Amino acid sequence: MAAGGIRIGVSGLGRVGWPFHCAQIAAHPEFEFVAVQDLEPARREEAERTYGVRSYESFTDMLRESRLDAVAIATPTHLHRAMSVEALRAGCHVMLEKPMAPDSADAAAIVAEAARRRRI
Repeated sequence: MAAGGIRIGVSGLGRVGWPFHCAQIAAHPEFEFVAVQDLEPARREEAERTYGVRSYESFTDMLRESRLDAVAIATPTHLHRAMSVEALRAGCHVMLEKPMAPDSADAAAIVAEAARRRRI
């Protein structure tokens, strides 16, 4: 855990990422909300203004540059496996929006990678 709290980023600023994850993370006293990732420039700009976070178009760039402890992934389900595995390999814990994966094979791959990396 970082000295200022658990450093968290959010990927996906849509109907769940923006109103739920961002708001809850920003309000939590033990979290340091540091970064967001979304493909839409207007959403990124709003997050920067509202929360004072750094924003990224690229998930890879957010992981590489933000020194995150954890990431909340609130993107379409078919993207969860690749994004989760990438985040776990970058050393992050992962919070996934439901459904976790489109099928049991993807879910099992995410769980296996988390176990390999000793991450939740």
